[in-house]
Amino acid sequence: MQQPARVPMFWPAAWNPSAAAGLLDGSPVNCLLAEPGAETAARAAASAKAIEFLPVRWTAWSETDWSRPAPFAIGDGVWPGAAASQNRQEGGPTGAPWVDANGWIAQLAGALAPPSSQIWINSKPPDELRAIEPNQYLLGLAEAWAYGARRPVWLAPHHAADALAGEGQGAAAWKSIRNLLVWLEARAAWRQYRPVSSLMVLSDFAGANEYMAGEVLNLSARQHIAVTPVHTRRAVPASFAGMKAALYVDPQPPAAALAAVLKTFVASGGLLIALKSSASAIGTPAKLDDAHPRFETYSLGKGRVAVSKQDFEDPWILARDAHLLMSRRWDSIRLFNAGSMLALHTAAPGGRSRVVHLFNYTCRASANLVSLQIPPGVSDARLHSPAAPAHSSPAIHRRDGRNEIDIPPYAVYCALELTHS
Repeated sequence: MQQPARVPMFWPAAWNPSAAAGLLDGSPVNCLLAEPGAETAARAAASAKAIEFLPVRWTAWSETDWSRPAPFAIGDGVWPGAAASQNRQEGGPTGAPWVDANGWIAQLAGALAPPSSQIWINSKPPDELRAIEPNQYLLGLAEAWAYGARRPVWLAPHHAADALAGEGQGAAAWKSIRNLLVWLEARAAWRQYRPVSSLMVLSDFAGANEYMAGEVLNLSARQHIAVTPVHTRRAVPASFAGMKAALYVDPQPPAAALAAVLKTFVASGGLLIALKSSASAIGTPAKLDDAHPRFETYSLGKGRVAVSKQDFEDPWILARDAHLLMSRRWDSIRLFNAGSMLALHTAAPGGRSRVVHLFNYTCRASANLVSLQIPPGVSDARLHSPAAPAHSSPAIHRRDGRNEIDIPPYAVYCALELTHS
């Protein structure tokens, strides 16, 4: 996805345009949006700074019209952060670290929108505005940016008032936001990198298929399972390059053209995971075993077909099963002792240069040692952090037959740049 030209921001209702327009000096912000009741002030501020004012209609991702002009403004994201202490029932083992993250929505939007589209993600703020910590602003901005989207800059009213007065927590938060945006824009080339995964999730992501397919993406991310969403209408042979497994979520059989592509993928050594109604479209493979509690396995050419014994019901379990059926040996990276951290592995065209984006959803530096298993063949590693003036070169350790890098404590976001020999 190409670097969007716009860097959007909600103009705070408390900011008088003539008094506050100077706060944008030195900031990459070049597009203003209006908070409720602040359209006149936002327009005036945009005019004073000679930048764009853009009226935006926010919609849920499932209700977005992907045929209209960008930016695509997705309003049903989440406020990013750790939620392990809350009573959550969405899935997963009791007591497991739970994070609210938006990366899967950005990836899905990239699969549904026209190529190189501008994608914006927003959400309702927490109910307790006074409890917002400045690091939470930074997490939301960095998370969306790394996944190829944008989250508009936004300040809680009390922080906006502080920033305007040039004092207090809000003033420090605004300075940190401005510095982060500058840091990110200086690394715009990374946004041309593509996520690395071995597992594809195929669906039309619509109607009756919307919930299961969307939640598989969401809950895969929370289990540190790297996936690539692909719309069934856009699935072509090139989509399967580098993939080891394809999870076909929809109960409706694939169209003839896609069925032919899936059959070639399996016959060449790939794994197809599907319901019986969908798997039957690629032929009649030979049965291998039914030892798995939820899948029967068949062989076709050099590959396998895992056919579910019943309808897909639990997206958490389905994501985990797909990962294990594929085999974890195809994971491009692994994060050990991650806690409430997530990682996004991306690669430049050609694959020689890669970046692993690391997010800490607690917004507090961990006291535990966090290690990242990196791919074979990495010759050089550089750690970049918005909190540090220059990158560092962490050591690559050989442990238990794998290459690992110990990640220094970080509060919000850092990135590991990897070079392959």
